[in-house]
Amino acid sequence: NKGSDEAYAETYPKTDLAGNIRIQEKTIDLGAYESAYVADKPVSTGDALKEELAKKPAEIVIEAPTEGEGNAELTIKDVIEVDYPVTIKSSDEKPVTIQVEEGRSAFTTKAGGELTLDNVTIATTKATPGSTGTTAEPVIKVEASSEATLQNSTLEIPATVTAIKAEGKMTISGVELTVSSVEGGTAAPVINVVSGGNVTIDNAAITDGTIEVTGTLTIEPAEKKEVVFTQTSEDKPALDLKGGANVTVTNAQFTGKAVEAASGAIINFSNCNFSSPKDTKAVRMTRSTGGDDNATVIDAGDATATIEGCIFTGIKGKQPMLSGKNLTVKSCLFYDN
Repeated sequence: NKGSDEAYAETYPKTDLAGNIRIQEKTIDLGAYESAYVADKPVSTGDALKEELAKKPAEIVIEAPTEGEGNAELTIKDVIEVDYPVTIKSSDEKPVTIQVEEGRSAFTTKAGGELTLDNVTIATTKATPGSTGTTAEPVIKVEASSEATLQNSTLEIPATVTAIKAEGKMTISGVELTVSSVEGGTAAPVINVVSGGNVTIDNAAITDGTIEVTGTLTIEPAEKKEVVFTQTSEDKPALDLKGGANVTVTNAQFTGKAVEAASGAIINFSNCNFSSPKDTKAVRMTRSTGGDDNATVIDAGDATATIEGCIFTGIKGKQPMLSGKNLTVKSCLFYDN
C-alpha cells in the first residue's frame, strides 16, 4: 500500500504481472506485483460486506449470527456492486440466508466484474410500500461485459420477481430455484437472458419458474449431475424463447410444458425426457392462453427447432405434444401418451 493511486491512470492494466487485481485494500502497491488482500474475519452484515468489497479482496466469507436454532440471516438493503473478480461464500459451518426486499437488487456485476456466490440461500422479503420505486429490479443483475456464477445455493422468490437478469455471462451450478405463486401482480420470468446475455446451466432444479430467453442459453448437466424443470401451473412453460434466442438443451428433464417459442428463435434439444406432472388432469396440460393450436409440451411456432434422441412419456392432453412450422424430430421415443 505504498504506491500512488493518483499516478495509476485509468488506462493502465487492471492486473499485475501475476494476474492479481491492482489496488487491493484501497491503495496500490509499489512495483510490478500487488500483494493479495485477504479478509481476516467473516462479515456478518450487509454494510460490512459492502465495506469489505471496497478493499477488493479475492474472497469474502459471510457468517451472519444465528438466533437460537434458526438460520443465519444477512439483510442487504442497498444493492452491492461488483467490478472485479471476487467470491462471496458462507462458511461451511453456517450457511447464510441473504435477504433482500422484493423489487430490489442484492448484487449487480458491473463491467469487468466477476462475482461467484457460493453456498448461500437468497430469499426475498415483502417490500415496504413506496420503498422500491416503480420498476422492480432483479435479485441478481449481470451487466454486459461482466460475469457471475451462482453455485451450491438456493433461490426462493415469488412469481412476480425476477431472480437473475443476464446481460453478460452467467453460470448456474448446483442451484435449487423455487418460485412461489402469489395473488395479483404481474408474473415475471425467474431468469431473463436478454439479447447479448449468455447463460449456462449445468446442475439445477427449477420449480414453477419460466426462463425467458432473447440471448443464448445452454443447458447441459455436468458429469453425474442433472438439470430438472418441474411445471405444475397451468400451461406455464419452462422456457419462453423470444426472437433471436439461441438455445441448446442436452440431457435435461422436463415435467409439464417445456417450451413456447417465437419466430427467429433457434432450439436444439437432445437426449431430454418429457412427461406430464404426476396425477395431472388433462385440462391442466391443455389449457392455453394463445389459442386452440397451442402444443402441450413444445410449442415451437415459427422458430427453428431440432429434437433428437428425446423421450416423451405419460403426456396427457387433447392438444398435440409438439407443434411448429420448422420442426425436425429425430430418433425420439413416444410411449404411453
